[in-house]
Amino acid sequence: MPTIAARLLMPFKGTRCAILLLVCLTVLASGCGGEDDGASNSAGTDSAQTETFKGGDPPLPVAESSGENQLTPRMLHEWLKEKNPEYENNAQFGPQDGEIIAVSLRDTGVTDLSPLAGMKLQSLDLFQTKVSDLSPLEGMPLVELMADETAVSDISPLAGMPLKTLWLNATAVEDISPLKGMPIEKLNLFGTKVVDISVIATLPLNTLWLRDVPVKDFRPLKGLYLDSLDVQGTAFGDDDLALLKAMPVLRLNIADTQVTDLTSLQNLKLTRLIFTPDRIKSGLDVVRSMNSLRELDVTFREPKRLAPPEFWSQHAAGAFNKPSE
Repeated sequence: MPTIAARLLMPFKGTRCAILLLVCLTVLASGCGGEDDGASNSAGTDSAQTETFKGGDPPLPVAESSGENQLTPRMLHEWLKEKNPEYENNAQFGPQDGEIIAVSLRDTGVTDLSPLAGMKLQSLDLFQTKVSDLSPLEGMPLVELMADETAVSDISPLAGMPLKTLWLNATAVEDISPLKGMPIEKLNLFGTKVVDISVIATLPLNTLWLRDVPVKDFRPLKGLYLDSLDVQGTAFGDDDLALLKAMPVLRLNIADTQVTDLTSLQNLKLTRLIFTPDRIKSGLDVVRSMNSLRELDVTFREPKRLAPPEFWSQHAAGAFNKPSE
């Protein structure tokens, strides 16, 4: 991993925070001629560092300033505290060449994002904050935004951003039309109130999560080039499943949907399938003969789904039959 990447990721504890910066770092690396920053930024010469303060008065920043007006982590902590009385200096920042390009505000008590206005952030995590207004982010070069489990309902300030990853799950978002034509590759809408997904036809998506959304018309899926699709708990049916025939779908979750016929999957090379066996009337043989499968289950259990032999063994024993009422 490049030296800069290692320094940015080091203080971000946990898988989620590491993922937060990956897209951002890829953009930075591409500007230097490739995905790998293989140049000679040694630990002794690169002065950019990430700072994490938890409680009390934060120490002076170690990142070198390129000018008197350079925004430092200390300044940003102070501004966040001024606008958010419940904030306790527990945000995490990822500087690059003295400039903050990644911020994690998850679980910080922040509600007001105005201190971030005008920054050139590429990665921002708002997970489980009470943020409702995204307008301070307008015009930012964000590549990745996690706004899941927030109070956000209006995403119009995101229009035109270079976003590639967007998590809006468990929000009150209903209208995703502002995303039209954006370069989004991964979109998470779990548990939102989105009904119209026609805008997805304009996005270069490879991963789409629509679990528990009130969508009725899935025809916008046609023509997409998805490798991961989750429609659990929706009105997704047999005709909709047929839309996937031309896709390179590898991971598919159709549990608790209206799908009853799996024959449309016969030309796919799935590596993961999650479905509800007792709803299937035909096509189980297609799944049994799918040698590409590595995970087969009835729910998205963590940390790992069942391997096909274990799944079929449990299926034969009636483990997945719902009790009669």
